[in-house]
Amino acid sequence: MTNLDYALRYAGLGWKVLPCYEINNLGLCSCGRVDCHSPGKHPRTRHGLTEATIDTNIIEMWWQQWPNANVAVATGAGSGIIAIDIDGPEGEKSLEGKDLPPAFEQLTGGGGRHLVYAHPGNCTLKSGAGLLHKVDSRAEGGYIMVQPSNHKSGDFYEWKTPPWDDYPTCAPDWWLDLLVERKPKPSSIHAPSQVQEGGRNNYLAQFAGKLRRSGHEYDEMLSIIQYHNAKTCKPPLEEDEVERICRSIAGYAIFTPEEEELIARGDKIAKILIDNMEKERLEALRNPKKVVLKKPVPPKDFIPSSGLIREVYDWIINTSRYPLPYLAMAASVSFVSTLIGRKVKTHTGIRPNVYMIGLADSGSGKDHARGCISSLITACGLNHIMGGSKIASGAGLVAAVEESPVKLYQLDEIGLMLQVLFDRNAGGHKKELAELMMELFTTKEYKGTDYADRKLKKPAIIIEPFISIYGTSTPSEFYKALQSGSSSSGFLNRMLFIADEKREKCRDRIPDAPPATLIESVKNFYKSIHGELDSNLTGSHLPVSYRFSCPTDIDDSWNDFEDALAAQEYDYGMKDIYSRVPAHVMKLATIFSLSRGSTYVQHDDYAMAREIVIWSTAVIVEGMIQHVADNETERKAKKVASIIRLAVHGITRSEIIHKTRWLQKFERDQILQDLLDSGKISVLQEDSGGPKPITKIFWEDD
Repeated sequence: MTNLDYALRYAGLGWKVLPCYEINNLGLCSCGRVDCHSPGKHPRTRHGLTEATIDTNIIEMWWQQWPNANVAVATGAGSGIIAIDIDGPEGEKSLEGKDLPPAFEQLTGGGGRHLVYAHPGNCTLKSGAGLLHKVDSRAEGGYIMVQPSNHKSGDFYEWKTPPWDDYPTCAPDWWLDLLVERKPKPSSIHAPSQVQEGGRNNYLAQFAGKLRRSGHEYDEMLSIIQYHNAKTCKPPLEEDEVERICRSIAGYAIFTPEEEELIARGDKIAKILIDNMEKERLEALRNPKKVVLKKPVPPKDFIPSSGLIREVYDWIINTSRYPLPYLAMAASVSFVSTLIGRKVKTHTGIRPNVYMIGLADSGSGKDHARGCISSLITACGLNHIMGGSKIASGAGLVAAVEESPVKLYQLDEIGLMLQVLFDRNAGGHKKELAELMMELFTTKEYKGTDYADRKLKKPAIIIEPFISIYGTSTPSEFYKALQSGSSSSGFLNRMLFIADEKREKCRDRIPDAPPATLIESVKNFYKSIHGELDSNLTGSHLPVSYRFSCPTDIDDSWNDFEDALAAQEYDYGMKDIYSRVPAHVMKLATIFSLSRGSTYVQHDDYAMAREIVIWSTAVIVEGMIQHVADNETERKAKKVASIIRLAVHGITRSEIIHKTRWLQKFERDQILQDLLDSGKISVLQEDSGGPKPITKIFWEDD
């Protein structure tokens, strides 16, 4: 049975159903947050628990959109059930000696269990945490995850006593008495019909504080706060901000009535916490200290939590045999940037086109994302934005862009292509192509080439050409194309370099065909940007575009960041590589925010874009330092240095000999001596536990 089959079966019992984020192939919550507060347990719908339903049409629509979504069931009078949520051995100990009538029993996958009973129907029973130690109530305003949902432990929820062929029994009286005793006092929060900007954070923080003190956990609190945000706040706060408020308040302890008297000013404390978080966030944006990463460390947050980029990314990952998250991000971003095309510019007039190169070893599955994007473009009827799989010449590129000025080129083995373009002996048409790719990245008006016979061959005129590139290559083939002077050529600083590595095979993939919901999302996004016009205009037409708004604090942060980069001293002649970093940051931030339906650059999107671009730049700088050489002797020396550098705990001479059998003895000895004389390596002796010490070589240059 599929997750949809189970969801429909629960609805048939009269239990209200809700889709939640699942645990993905990487063992993380599919919401994309590495620090997710409730992995695999929080709702996918905008208004959370308030949207739980038994309507089969809605349920089918949800699981067509999210086939792998975990299944949650609302508890309380609406579903006619309540649950005792027992958290492992400590919870079981709290129930020793208690009367527990037979129930629908479910194992949670995390070592706990649910006991599901009938709702008595003659009173209001509230959800609450810690009624007994490690024992929670799931009743009104609550929900439980149910089979076949997966758990962050790697296990699944599974019925031990399934609910299919019987009716739920009554809960024990002692448990119902606890729920009644826990019934909270009426909220003192004034519930206005509308809350305007300036008061939204405070209003929702107070509301969340009341819910927390009445025993609500993060999942339940988030659903209720999302509903009131949409209903009362004008305009509603961004979803990320609502989640941030709930995560903060969920960290509060749950107090007894006696303890609550000691914290009567708790709501004011909540407001102070929220305000402080806002100040810290803005201060982090303004802090330009983290400019250059010494080592290319991938960012933890690299994909928006919602919006079209997220939808495309999720589909690519869920259909991957070998998931490559960072390359899936690069493919999704380049695709969405092309959908935006010439209609939007950053607030400083930069077009959001991107040149992205994905680097991964052979056999890692790097072609999957490209194939997904190609099939999605075809399914959406947008073939006019798709360039060829190869670019033969500059003239061919000009002809394609002149016909349709917005193009996405997905290029396999772009490293081999660049080897040809950058070869000193390359023909004139190849050099022309490299120069043209650089020019089309930034030019506002391409005027083509003048020929002797202008009547027969008039120069092409293309207004604001928009080219996005997503190319993939193995690192070895890519770096073969480069020389030491490549860093100042202007070609590399136009590109973003996204490195990834092979992961475990995924055995639970969904079909590759683009789902109808994703196709509809792409079409709606494209229409929202372009309307019914301007989608197929030729390059000689002037596009009607608008500038994407950027808040003042983000613009200030961006300018500080640009100034810090300009003042930075760079080793190895890499200054030119960093010259376009600020522009790349604002391009990505604009694409991220626009893909989420925002009308201005969001703080989190800017911060995420900045970390991605810093990482990308570190990837190419580190790669050039380690791999790029102008002659064979230098290339061999860098290979040996890379082997020693990667040996974190040192390497013996015999291990080096084994790994460099392609070298002659005199070559190896000379390279090691040169590295030792320059202070890049050191030789130390370690105790082997035997009669002779072990001599090891360590990398020292870092």
